[in-house]
Amino acid sequence: MSGRLVVAVILVFELAHHACNGCLEKERLGLLEVKRFFNAHNFSIDSLPSWSGRNCCEWDGVQCHSPIPHILRLSLSTLLDIDHSQHMLYLFHASLLNPFPKLESLDLSHNAFSAFTNHKYLKNLRELTLNNNRFNDSKLLQELCKTKHLVKLDISSNNFSGEFPECVMNISSLEFLDISSNQFTGTLPSTISTLKSIKILQLDDNNFQGTFSMALLANLSNLKVFQLSTKNTNNLQVQTETPSFLPTFQLNVLKLSHCNLNSKTSSKIPMFLMSQHALKFLDLSHNNLVGTFPVWLLKNNTDLEYLILTNNSLTATLQLPPFKHHLLHLRLSCNTLHGHLPYHMGFLLPSLSHFNVSRNSFEGNIPLSIRKLQSLNIFDLSNNKFSGKIRMSIFSSMPELSRLQLGNNNFSGNIEDELQDSPDLIVLDISENRISGSIPSWIGNLTDLLYLQLSQNHLKGKLPIELCSLQFLKFFDVSGNQLHGSIPSCFNIPSLNYLYMQHNNFSGPIPKAFSKSKELVAFDLSQNRFSGHIPSWINKFSSLQFLLLKGNHLRGSIPRHVCGLREMSIMDLSGNKLKGSIPSCLGNMSFGISNGSKSSYESMGLDFKSVFFVEIDVLFDGKGMFWRISHEDKYSEGEIEVNFMTKNRLEQYKGNILKYMCGLDLSNNELSGTIPPQIGYLHKIHALNFSHNKLKGRIPETLCELKQMESLDLSYNLLSGGIPSNLSQLDFLSFFNVSYNNLSGVIPMSPHFRTFVEGSYLGNPNLCGVVAGEGCSSHKWKPRNQYEGLMRDEGDKINEYVETFYWSFVASYLMVLLGLVIVLFVNPRWRGIWFYFVHLCCSYLFNYV
Repeated sequence: MSGRLVVAVILVFELAHHACNGCLEKERLGLLEVKRFFNAHNFSIDSLPSWSGRNCCEWDGVQCHSPIPHILRLSLSTLLDIDHSQHMLYLFHASLLNPFPKLESLDLSHNAFSAFTNHKYLKNLRELTLNNNRFNDSKLLQELCKTKHLVKLDISSNNFSGEFPECVMNISSLEFLDISSNQFTGTLPSTISTLKSIKILQLDDNNFQGTFSMALLANLSNLKVFQLSTKNTNNLQVQTETPSFLPTFQLNVLKLSHCNLNSKTSSKIPMFLMSQHALKFLDLSHNNLVGTFPVWLLKNNTDLEYLILTNNSLTATLQLPPFKHHLLHLRLSCNTLHGHLPYHMGFLLPSLSHFNVSRNSFEGNIPLSIRKLQSLNIFDLSNNKFSGKIRMSIFSSMPELSRLQLGNNNFSGNIEDELQDSPDLIVLDISENRISGSIPSWIGNLTDLLYLQLSQNHLKGKLPIELCSLQFLKFFDVSGNQLHGSIPSCFNIPSLNYLYMQHNNFSGPIPKAFSKSKELVAFDLSQNRFSGHIPSWINKFSSLQFLLLKGNHLRGSIPRHVCGLREMSIMDLSGNKLKGSIPSCLGNMSFGISNGSKSSYESMGLDFKSVFFVEIDVLFDGKGMFWRISHEDKYSEGEIEVNFMTKNRLEQYKGNILKYMCGLDLSNNELSGTIPPQIGYLHKIHALNFSHNKLKGRIPETLCELKQMESLDLSYNLLSGGIPSNLSQLDFLSFFNVSYNNLSGVIPMSPHFRTFVEGSYLGNPNLCGVVAGEGCSSHKWKPRNQYEGLMRDEGDKINEYVETFYWSFVASYLMVLLGLVIVLFVNPRWRGIWFYFVHLCCSYLFNYV
């Protein structure tokens, strides 16, 4: 009895000792080893500055058990500097966990780990969070299959590949499984139906293949969240109708996007949703679903907050339930819905914050009840058939409105009323309508505006000086209107990235105010009446990729300052009155070769296409699992468009193709001198147009170094010499024109040179070759295409010149001979001298022989 008392006393003193110190000393020392590990891999930066002192249970990321303060939970998230370690892979030494025998939860998310060493220290964990790393260790998943008590496994946003191990589905204790955003392939295992405890199952953004039946989930009565999508929409097909089933679950979140949903049967919205009454989030986008808008989803799920049905084939009109619904997000873009918007939608959906019905066939005007949507944040009606006047006052007094997109409709008339009290508006798009009148001056009051799109309307007048107040503007497009006058001198917006003013009647010199916009990526003033010189300050645009000054009245020479534009992709100075020579320093420009700065796709910082992300935040307190929906509405960059002449036609380049297209157009000017051989240094250029100038000299042989060249136009110049034979090495060249020069010699012989039309060589009478229809010995063209008549006229002129020369020579010879005879006949003295001279010549020849 006394022995037991001694043990009890010792235990009491031990508990008191630990209660004073706050944690076990062995575990505190173990944590310091963990700290040293991270500091050693983090460039000597103290990753865990709070980890000091005796009470380790109060350190950040550490949670202890009571009454004996064993470490229960350990969060080591976001400790490695991923930016500095982007090319490095780290191993996490699981032996560091050995001092923590009661550890249940480990969070290593948002680091740069690729694998574990010694997996045995993970077998007692209940929660393992590894998302946003670089794990690709297949052995890890196999080892986790041996765990007995795992409740949460999050390996999302890693580099796992291959087939997903079926044994993971045998972990019967799993409540949370997230394998999204990896590279898993193969079919989803049918043993998914054995996860009886599963509540949250996220499988989206992988490369799964084959057919998956939702009937496999029918008996998972605890399931609350299910997300499935694929990166390759052609490989995965999800069936919900065959076989039919009655689910035992009540979902809160369902995402089935990019799944070819029911594509083998009806392509209809899943019927099992009829039995769901607790949905808060539903995403069935990108499935080509048919039928009418499923208003029954709103009627059955009164707590539904997010309904995403974009990129389907839904038809008919938009119907709403006959009662107030607290829907927050309604996204129906890219369908075939039509008719008018419900006139009472503002009363029925009073909580709506995100409304997107773009790319449908809606018509009519904007319902006046929209003014009731005081929580409206995003309103997108673009690419429909809406008409009538735009009543901007509808959107006044909406304090949270950030995006108003009404572009590509049939709205008309002046914008008379004012948009007031919308301090957070960052996107305003009313482009491609039939709006007339002048640009409203009240736009200058929207001082937080980042994106202003007014293009392709019937706007007239000058740019209002009030626009100078938009000092945060990044994208400004007024192209395709009838605006005129000079640009206000105060239009010096330092944040501007994209400036489109083409196809107007602006005049005067290019204003120096633009020089303040040093972050410009696209600068398009083409097809206006700008005059003067190309400004020397243009080299301040260190990020400029698209310089388009075509079709103005610019004079002078091409300044050498343009050679300082190191990020250039497309430069078009055609259709001006530029003189002088082509600067040789143009060969030092990039034209497709990045110099390390951010591309236009990264420098924008604003994305105009909404990309919706949903995350499930899971909290675990030892008694149960709780989750909540969080979303992020990002904006990816809208499609940049550039019109550029290549292959003798005006092409429109936009979106990702601009990453690969680069060209230089100096045509239709008055440039003289020779083509600098340094142009051959532009190795990545795809299109080169120097036509309609006064260039002379030879075609540089260095042009053969332009291996990516697709279009080369040197026509209508004064070039001489031959066509360099090594141009036949340009395998991608599909358009070639050297017509109307002074070229001579043989046209290069190569298979793709023979594909160029004969018009490519017109106006060079001394050129010959197979393309001409005859060998060089004949010097005859025998055209066989659309240029035949013109070519025949040229040949006839050449023959006429040769014939005239011969007849003139004969006539001159006869005239000289006849004059000599007449002189000898009339003058006896000259006749005597002549015969004496002939006698001497004959005597000399006789003696010589």
